[in-house]
Amino acid sequence: MFIFDLKQIMEGTPVQREGATTSSKPKVLWSSAKKAKRQKTDHFSGAEKENANAAYRNMTTQLDVLNEDEVVQVEANLHGDFDSIKLPRWLRKRREMLVPPELTQAVMAPREYRILRPIARPPPPNFPERQVGSVLVDYPRRVSSVSRALYQADTPTKDDFYVNVLASHPSQSIVACATLQDVVLYRATGARRTTSTISIADKLTSSSSYISSLAWTSPTQLAIGTSDAIVHLYDVSRAATCVQSIEGAHTDRISSMAWSASRCVLSTGSRDSTLAHHDVRLRQPTLPTRSHGHDQEVCGLAYAGNGTTLASGGNDNVVNLWDLKQAHQPMHRLMEHCAAVKALAWCPWETSLLATGGGTADKSIKLWNSHTGMLLQSKTTHAQVSALVWSNPASGNKFKELLSAHGFQPPAMTLWSYPSMQKIRSFTTRSGRIIRCMTDIGM
Repeated sequence: MFIFDLKQIMEGTPVQREGATTSSKPKVLWSSAKKAKRQKTDHFSGAEKENANAAYRNMTTQLDVLNEDEVVQVEANLHGDFDSIKLPRWLRKRREMLVPPELTQAVMAPREYRILRPIARPPPPNFPERQVGSVLVDYPRRVSSVSRALYQADTPTKDDFYVNVLASHPSQSIVACATLQDVVLYRATGARRTTSTISIADKLTSSSSYISSLAWTSPTQLAIGTSDAIVHLYDVSRAATCVQSIEGAHTDRISSMAWSASRCVLSTGSRDSTLAHHDVRLRQPTLPTRSHGHDQEVCGLAYAGNGTTLASGGNDNVVNLWDLKQAHQPMHRLMEHCAAVKALAWCPWETSLLATGGGTADKSIKLWNSHTGMLLQSKTTHAQVSALVWSNPASGNKFKELLSAHGFQPPAMTLWSYPSMQKIRSFTTRSGRIIRCMTDIGM
């Protein structure tokens, strides 16, 4: 027989009989429905607890922590201090879902993509390049195309492609220009311009004779070559006095001359296809060594900066390179042109670089290595090349450029960039073709 207490009955716990053995846990009687409900509740709570424990154990793998470099980058973007916090992945995913990626990228854009306050571009300086910190700023090259006539001669020059009737003084602002029987000296001293005339009519053998070439042999001496195959040396400091005449070296007109300051040798090229060399310090200046390397007229001569290598161009489309120590035969024969070669120019900053220009049938500028005789580059132009002039660093021009003068077809002159040989600008003249072109440092 059982006796039940009312409180215990309400709680569902049976009353023990007096005298029964006391245990640590009282026995509880459950109905089948309550027991099933309890088991179901324990099953779900156990699964949640297991998931929570697993999430806690894997917390380090679920967190995305910023490293030091990323923190510095974020601080730089936000312009302030930034404290990195550990955010779980589910929270970051939720934030990405709430905020579109485009809006986040626009708000948190890097510094280089932000819209900054506009700054006016500074005006270009007087020089073409400027160093600002570690950034090199290039400004476009400006080349003037305005020409100015310095002197108009009363009589014309010999209109012949093969003559060389213009010579620039080696150290002063003096240019010598020859007409048929006179030589005009144009001097520029500051803002003052003066001219003087040297007449050699009394030195010519006939009225049909004319001046065919000019070359300075010293600061006060000018060599004048004529169609009579004679070279006259004039001292321009003493009222243009003829101090010496060189005859017998050639049998036809002297169309080209070149001076070697280091050897004190004047080289002459003639229509008789030979080259002669003269030491003007001697009473009999003509040296016995002759150079035979052309089949037709020698119309171009130019010494390299070392004063020992001579380049000669002829009407036979050949350019020869000579060494004065072995002047009887050329070191190299450059035979890539297909017309007469008159224009010759040695590069002032690269002594082994030679530029040559061809005539009407060729119309090309070629660059050579004088040490090996190798053709480096060829550029086709629009007309015959009558003269070539390199830019001179001694005149303050730091650009590496080449100026070419042309005949007949305009434009008369073209400025090229070296080494790309891209055309910078073209120039026109008032009238006529250009026979000869020179540069002067002092002007």
